[in-house]
Amino acid sequence: MTIALSTWVNRVAPDVPGCPAPLIEREILEAAREFCRDARVWSEQLAAIKILTGVDRYALASLNGRILGVKRARIDDTGADLVVDLDEDGYLWLAHKPAEDSDLYLSLTDLTFNSAAGTIASAATDFADAGVEAGDEICITGTSYNNRTFTVESVATTTITVDTDEDTVTDEGAGDASATICIGGLVVWVYLQPEKTATALPDILWHDYEDAISSGARWRLLRLPGRAWSNPELAGYYQREFELGKSRGLGVTRHGRGTREARIRVNRRFVV
Repeated sequence: MTIALSTWVNRVAPDVPGCPAPLIEREILEAAREFCRDARVWSEQLAAIKILTGVDRYALASLNGRILGVKRARIDDTGADLVVDLDEDGYLWLAHKPAEDSDLYLSLTDLTFNSAAGTIASAATDFADAGVEAGDEICITGTSYNNRTFTVESVATTTITVDTDEDTVTDEGAGDASATICIGGLVVWVYLQPEKTATALPDILWHDYEDAISSGARWRLLRLPGRAWSNPELAGYYQREFELGKSRGLGVTRHGRGTREARIRVNRRFVV
């Protein structure tokens, strides 16, 4: 979910009377980009990546924003965090080259989830022929609600039944779900920043950090010289509020919600 920049304008406009809405939108976006860059509060889990024997370089991409860095990387969303490098071209480097391919990698667009039966179905593939077996830990990424790991209880031609003693699937409505099902795949979480061309911001920024980002926009606007709304003294106040908000956001990232950045090694020859 996203919140349009035009909605954010209503929070800032009263403090900069006479300021054009497009200029307010621009400074809200710039404040949000700076906030995400410094506080690392916006993250997402990318779809699982198929690991290839001897390949230690994998491209990362997000449709939602610009990737700032890696939050963590794991195999199948289980076990210890991997030590990785991230270069300026958006490629992730593993510390060691894999000795074998991922056991399974399926990219599907017609998955159906049934919580009552604890099943995952797809008419587009034969799960048994693809290599899914009872007892496997399958990692699913890319869905709205089932973006996690499941233990397979049994497998039919087009249906996987999960072990509901450990976890159960969540119904995702009438629409088909697009997702990746992987065993032994590379799962990566990344920190994001809005693109310069964004017209809306992720709802986490609105619900959790609206005050701080709006303060950042006010500071950027009030410091402009020679405008009807210029106010250097008040700009200083909002700058302090913005910086305080970034510090609090970074504290949540590192110590709250169990989301601290861990075991990520950035090669000195690369710029993140």
